[in-house]
Amino acid sequence: GVIFGADENDIAAEISRVLEPSGRMALATWVDTGLMSKIGALIRGAVEEMTDLPQADRPRFEWGAEDDLRFLFANHGLSLQTETRQISFHADSPQQMSDEWADKHPVWLATRSAVGDERYQRLRSEIVETLEAGNEDPSAMKLTSDYLVVTGSPV
Repeated sequence: GVIFGADENDIAAEISRVLEPSGRMALATWVDTGLMSKIGALIRGAVEEMTDLPQADRPRFEWGAEDDLRFLFANHGLSLQTETRQISFHADSPQQMSDEWADKHPVWLATRSAVGDERYQRLRSEIVETLEAGNEDPSAMKLTSDYLVVTGSPV
């Protein structure tokens, strides 16, 4: 959940502070390409459009960018190891995949309450269109996404 925090420097500082000298930290995050990145951008856009949350005065930190992560955590005394992996999601259709996420995923549930029902239904349509465009299985639904596994320890 740290990737949803407000300030990456505060997050990295806190991880460093609580990590014992022989400890290790780990996180997994989507990389900044592919369908999951596009879907995340659609969700962020809907929330920004429909809420009064103050917009950041600087670009959003990209948790899936290895070099940025290494720099961030090095500033707090942690050395990182990273590995890009893949995961595939399967469903009977793009609509079913979207329905499953909408019914169960915490980000989706929070988004619905933040943007209201009308904007949420539009968002869901946009996401189904995105899933259809990137579908890897014309007879069902398959989505393969890269993600980054990051481990770190004090230097």
